[in-house]
Amino acid sequence: MVSSAMLRSAGRRQMIWPRLVDEDLANADAAMRLEMVERLALVGGEWSRGVLERALSEEDDIRVRAAIEASLAQ
Repeated sequence: MVSSAMLRSAGRRQMIWPRLVDEDLANADAAMRLEMVERLALVGGEWSRGVLERALSEEDDIRVRAAIEASLAQ
């Protein structure tokens, strides 16, 4: 028998992008991911842009997506 929690988590895509910054951030909540986006934008450079592009392809929170889009537009 499959639990309802397992079914819910199976339907969600796993976000890998926070782990590109730090393995300990695998379960970062939306507030932490927003902070990560702000810091990546400050750091700049090719690596940060690559992480932000990956984040945009995976992120499902509309506030975090908006912050990523704004960062990439700079």
